[in-house]
Amino acid sequence: MAEKKSLVTLNIGSQRVGMARLTGGKGSLTLRGYAFAEMPGDPSAEGSRSPQIKDAVASLARQLKVSRRPIRYGVPGQAVFTRFVKLPPMSEDKLKDIIQFEAVQNVPFPIDEVSWDSQLFMGGEEPEVALVAIKSEVLTEINDAVEGKFITSTVDAAPMALYNAFRFNYPDVRKTALLIDIGSRSTNLIYIDGDRVFTRNIMVGGAAITSNIGKEFQIEYEEAEAQKVQNGIVALGGNVAGNADPGVEALSQVIRTTMTRVHGEVVRTTNMYRTQQGGNAPEIAYLAGGSAKLPYMLEFFKEKLGIDVEYFNALRKVEVSGTDAAAAAKDAHALGELVGLALRDTNKCAVEIDLIPESVQRQRDLNKKKPYLFTAALCLLGALAAVMVYFMSGTTKASALADELKAEQGKLQDIDDAIKKQDSALTIESERFGYLRNAVNGRYYWLNMLQELNKIQTEMGGDRIWITEFEPVPINGRDPITQSLFAARTTSKVPVPSIIEEKGVEPELLVKYVRLRGLYHDTPAASSMPDKFLDKIEAMSREGTLPFFKFDSVTFQQDRASFINVNSGAGGSKLAYEWEMLLPLNEVNHKILYSPNTLAR
Repeated sequence: MAEKKSLVTLNIGSQRVGMARLTGGKGSLTLRGYAFAEMPGDPSAEGSRSPQIKDAVASLARQLKVSRRPIRYGVPGQAVFTRFVKLPPMSEDKLKDIIQFEAVQNVPFPIDEVSWDSQLFMGGEEPEVALVAIKSEVLTEINDAVEGKFITSTVDAAPMALYNAFRFNYPDVRKTALLIDIGSRSTNLIYIDGDRVFTRNIMVGGAAITSNIGKEFQIEYEEAEAQKVQNGIVALGGNVAGNADPGVEALSQVIRTTMTRVHGEVVRTTNMYRTQQGGNAPEIAYLAGGSAKLPYMLEFFKEKLGIDVEYFNALRKVEVSGTDAAAAAKDAHALGELVGLALRDTNKCAVEIDLIPESVQRQRDLNKKKPYLFTAALCLLGALAAVMVYFMSGTTKASALADELKAEQGKLQDIDDAIKKQDSALTIESERFGYLRNAVNGRYYWLNMLQELNKIQTEMGGDRIWITEFEPVPINGRDPITQSLFAARTTSKVPVPSIIEEKGVEPELLVKYVRLRGLYHDTPAASSMPDKFLDKIEAMSREGTLPFFKFDSVTFQQDRASFINVNSGAGGSKLAYEWEMLLPLNEVNHKILYSPNTLAR
C-alpha cells in the first residue's frame, strides 16, 4: 500500500483562523489534528488584520507541531470577487482567449492589480466559466503572514474549497442543495445543482449579530460578543419558548432580526440564480460556519425556507485518527474548508482554483528551471575544464595564434578606416540629395496648393471670380519673391498684420504667407464672393481639410482687414474689380519642405 501523504491546510476567516493536519492517499482522507485561533476585535472594522493573522498562524503551528512545510490555505469569501459567465459554444482551445477577455471585462479592478484564476464547466448546454479574483495587495498581506511559518502551495477561495468538501462527502445527494456558510463578517451561499455550482457572498454574518446586540443594549463589541456566545439563541416566531428572562428574549429577537436579513438575501439570490443562471431552486439546505451553531439556527431556517435543513458534516467520508473524534464531530460543520483544501492533494476536485501570489509564481517558475540550470552549469564547468586543459597544454600555440590575430587586426583596421571614409562621403551626398529632393517636393507643393485654391474658387463662384496672381511672400511681407503681374502696383493693399509679424529680429527670406490677387464681375451677386472665398479657405484650414494654411482665429475675427482688401466700383464703371488677400501658411506643414530628411509627399 502506498504511503499516505502528510497534508497541512489553513482557513483564514475574518474572526477565526483554522488549521488542520491530515494524511491522504488517492480517494481517501484522514484527519490527524485540528485547531482554531480566535482574532479579537470587530472583523467588520476597517484596517488590516495581517499582524493578527500572523500571530494566529504561529500559534496554530505550535499547537499542531507543524512548520516550514508546504501549506494550502483559503481566503475568505468577502475578500474575493466571483463571477459566473456563460460562454458561446466553441472548441476548448479557443476558450482560453475568451476567458482572458471575459476576465478583463468582468473583474472590477485593473487586471494587472489582481491575482485571478478560472474554472471551466462544460456539463451544461453552454460552457460556463467561474472567474475568481483577489486584489494583489490584499493577497500579498495575507501571504506574508502565512509564509512566516509555511511555504505557500495553493491559495483557494473558501467557498470553492467548501464546495469541493461537499462533493467529496455527499456524492449520493442528487437534489439541488444550498450550503449556507455563516461566517463572522459575511455568509457564503453555495448552490450545488447537478454538476453546476453557483456562489454568492453576502455581507451579513456573526459580526453583524454582535454589532446589533451592542447597539440594542448600548454595550461594547467584546461584551456583546460574550452575551451572544453565552445567552444567544434564535427566536422562533414570537417569544422564546420556555424562557421568562426578558433580557434573553430581547437578545433572541435581535438575533432573529439579523438572521431574517440573511434569509432575505437567500431568497433574492435564489431568484437571481433561477432567472439569470437558469438554475433550480434548492430542495435541501446545509448549515456550515462558526455562527451556524447558535441554538435554534437550524429550526429558524427550516421555518423560513420550508425545506429540509441539516448541519453540514465535513467528516462524513473522512476518517478521524489521532485526535478527539467526539470533539471533531461536534466541529464538523466548521471544518469544510480545511477538508476541501486537503482534497486537492488526494484526487481531482470539481473546482481547482489557485490564486497564487506573483512572488510564489516566480519561485515556482524558478524551481521548474532549476534542473535545466543545474545541467547547464555542469556543461559549462565541463567546457571550462576542457578549455583549461587545452590551453595549459598549448601555451606556445596560443602565443603564435595571438601574433597572427594581431597582424590580421592591422589589416582589418585599414579596411575599417576606408569604410569610415566612405561613410563620411555618403553622409555628405545624402544631405545634398535631401536638398534636391526638397526642391522637387516644393515644386509640387505650390502646384498642389494652387490647384486646391482654384478648385474652391471654381466651386464657389464659377466665372464670377477668378485668381490672377499667386505670390509667395516672405516673413516681412514687403519684398516680393516673384514679379508682380500688375506692374503698376508697387505696394500691397493687404500688409502682413502687425500683431502676427515677428518683431525684434531681422527677418530671413523665408516664405510664411501667400498673397492672392484676382478679379470679380461687377454684379450684386459677385461683390461678396472674395469675402466668401476667404471664409471658405479659413473654415477648411480650421477643419484640417485644407492643410496648407493656418489662421489665428482671434486675429481673423478682430483684424479682418489684415487678410483681405476688395475694390468696388461705383455705377458699374468697370466690367470687373480687383481683390487681394493674404493667406498665412501652416508652418508645421510648410517647414517639412526644408527638412533634410523630407520624404516625397
